[in-house]
Amino acid sequence: GCRQPDYLPGLKAAGQEINAVARQMQQQGDIDPSRLVLVGVSAGGIATVAAVAQHPPGLVTAINFAGGRGGDPAGHPGVPCGGPQIGEAMAGFGRAAQVPMLWIYAENDLFFNPEHSRAWAQAYQDQGGRLDFRLVPPHGRNGHTLFSTGNDAWQPWVDQYLLGFGFQRPGRLERPAPARALLGPEDAPASLAAGDHQGFADFLAHAAPKAFAVDGQGAWGWASGDDALSKALANCQRRRARACALYAVDEGLLPADPHAR
Repeated sequence: GCRQPDYLPGLKAAGQEINAVARQMQQQGDIDPSRLVLVGVSAGGIATVAAVAQHPPGLVTAINFAGGRGGDPAGHPGVPCGGPQIGEAMAGFGRAAQVPMLWIYAENDLFFNPEHSRAWAQAYQDQGGRLDFRLVPPHGRNGHTLFSTGNDAWQPWVDQYLLGFGFQRPGRLERPAPARALLGPEDAPASLAAGDHQGFADFLAHAAPKAFAVDGQGAWGWASGDDALSKALANCQRRRARACALYAVDEGLLPADPHAR
């Protein structure tokens, strides 16, 4: 129930599942098993805290975005069920943790308000957990969506944090210089199937910032708004495993690319 929820067994199990996936990934040839970073959001955020406490091999650091359980923006906005129980769990995780973490919450999180996120961070630190706690200004109508809709707000912090662990590549993509201005529907990628031209038309009709990506074999994706470039690439690659490349950004067509033509 809401008054006395028993979160700890589920959190420990979730941490075990995360670390099982990590171990499987660490066996892949293109992954450095000694440089593991875990990132989780909301229920996945607190599960990431639990995973850190289990000492997965190769773990360097981990990031918790808006982690917690028991939130209900409609029924009890900002005040989750069992806030003190979550604090007790965080204390136990902090006692066991061996690597530092970054936690990011928004002031207007309608699942977990600052009173709770600060208290959980303090409980974690009081038991020895090394923590960089960041509370960002209000984001949108509900700051709980910060990870998915506010990349431009948090990415600089994450990039700067990861620099301290030797990760040099920034997470945010730079806007490439266009080859020329987009003319209109006639600039649709040649690889698009006839039924997919509406997707390119939707991209053209949208206001910048926006981006369109293709894989050269029929897969495509586009996005607008915050972090449009990364999201367009992700939307394209969901359709097929082959790597996608940016085709157009804002009102410009990019230079010819093997994936684009």
